[in-house]
Amino acid sequence: MTSSLLATALTLDCSARDVAWVGTRQGSVARLSLRDSTLRWLPSLGAAIRCLAVCPEGRLLLAADASGAVAVRHAEEGTEVDAFKAPSEVRQAAILGARQYVTVDGWRRGFLWSPQTANGLVPAALCSDGKEPVSFDAFGTSKDGARLVLLSALKWMGWERAGNQVLSEHQPIDGMQLAHLEGLVGLSASGARFFIYWDDYQVFDTASGDLVSEGQRLTPATAAALSDDGSRLVLGTPEGELWVVNELGEPLVRRTVSKASITQVVMRPRGGRVGWVDEEGGFGVVDASTGEELLDRAAGLALLASP
Repeated sequence: MTSSLLATALTLDCSARDVAWVGTRQGSVARLSLRDSTLRWLPSLGAAIRCLAVCPEGRLLLAADASGAVAVRHAEEGTEVDAFKAPSEVRQAAILGARQYVTVDGWRRGFLWSPQTANGLVPAALCSDGKEPVSFDAFGTSKDGARLVLLSALKWMGWERAGNQVLSEHQPIDGMQLAHLEGLVGLSASGARFFIYWDDYQVFDTASGDLVSEGQRLTPATAAALSDDGSRLVLGTPEGELWVVNELGEPLVRRTVSKASITQVVMRPRGGRVGWVDEEGGFGVVDASTGEELLDRAAGLALLASP
């Protein structure tokens, strides 16, 4: 197995088509049908794929590589809609609307991309007050793309596109009081919920800042994803296990999917499917309710290696 056939990123189609998208170290992107295990390749980018995003209707796919190159294509035909170059490697991206995109990079810089000139897309920095750029690590996106929730370390901020400004800020966790040396924080896809999986497991409403549920920490984790309603948390572990837990942190699913540490997990916003990638380039898809492997690691790598 060559490095060009190993996975680096994965996302799941939110539509009814039951499709997974897989990015590789070579810069290629594959469309994988979970219904019949068929695979179709899209045109390659120049470097390893770091980020994939699909619009809610499943019509468009965004892929970003390690060089900062970003391509947006029609998901079915593979034809290009937009292409642009971010200043550095994109860590997360989203399609906000017709030719409207948002990215955040490894330098914690966020940009809104839109066609303001005849020469293509122009980036505008996401700001705290319309002028001063705001630093953050990740984000959740409202359905209409008008609002983002920005994650920054142990806090989150509510950002509004109309004024390019942060309207609210919440920091319910004091990092100095955490006993464990490491843990995970994150947002649901819409940004409606914030979670911390550290000493304990807590979920907060990002609009009000209220604590909505709390439970126990069961296992060390290297990756996590939260459902939009906050009822399910998916955990990937250093031992290659995949856990699905409820609001109390109680295990609903526990399955060993790899011998390598899990580096990425993704969940469809309404649950149902969980995708994962490990540090050695393996990947798979699991039913979040039963733990059944809809695509196991060996089958996934075999598909990438097929002609």
